[in-house]
Parts: sequence; structure tokens; C-alpha cells
Amino acid sequence: MERFIRRENIKRYRKLLRDAKDEAERRLIQKLLTEAEHKELVEKTPLPSIASARHVPSQRGAQTPDIPIGIRVIAVCLRALFVGALIAIAMRVSFPQSETFWSVHETPGDLARLGLGFAVCLWVTIHLFTLPKTVEAYKRWINLGLVIAPVALALAIIIWR
Repeated sequence: MERFIRRENIKRYRKLLRDAKDEAERRLIQKLLTEAEHKELVEKTPLPSIASARHVPSQRGAQTPDIPIGIRVIAVCLRALFVGALIAIAMRVSFPQSETFWSVHETPGDLARLGLGFAVCLWVTIHLFTLPKTVEAYKRWINLGLVIAPVALALAIIIWR
């Protein structure tokens, strides 16, 4: 509904701007038109995933506060460590059990294990590059990462031996 009203206001301002005779009135209408067009443009513009992680508008239109660089770096490092360990574990578990990598097509079980492991590694890698968007999400990764990243890393080292 707000979008419709905004578009109708833009149409009205353009009509008033064409019909205005006084210079002060034209400046006022031009200012209102510029503001309305800017709001419409901001609403139509999609949010970039990584570049605008600092200013993601919430559902009500309010801006979230800036994400401190320290929180961002720690959370991204812990998250990358955890996801990297998950990828290493998935790769190790998906290797063929009794054969070499090149003869995996001879045993259907090993082929299925390799295909499933590849799919899991691809899915986890995609999530590695999808960064959190709010301060709360970064703080959640710090809290979880301090516990699960070392455990996942230790598990990956144990499995690879």
C-alpha cells in the first residue's frame, strides 16, 4: 500500500511541477519529488549480500547499527575455521573405502559415498561465502565458534590420521 501511495505521489508531484508558475513553489515541489523518487529507488534496489552487511534495513525500515570490525573479524574467522573443518571431515568420510579414487566407479557404494560427499562439500562451501547480516548473527557465531570451532578442528585432525 505504501508503495502505491509513493508512486501516486511521484505522479502528482510531476504534474504539479509542470503546472507550477512560481519559482519558490517549483523548488519546493522539486525537493518533494526528489525525496519521493529516492525512497522509491531505495525500495527497488536489492541489498548486496556482503557489501551492505553494515546497513541492512530491518522490516520496519529502521537502520541497524554498524557492525564493529573486531566482532566481524573474529566471527568470520571462527566461522571459516568451523566450516573448513566440516569440509575436511566430509571429504575424508567420502573417500573410497577399499579402492583408489580412479576405480571408484566399479563399486556403487563408494560411488554413492563420493557423490554425496561432493554434494555436502559444495553445500557447505556455498554457506562459507554467505556472511551473516546482523550484529546478533555475528555475536552468535562468536559464542558458538569459541566452542564448536576447536571441537570440529580437533575432530578433523583425528579423522585424517
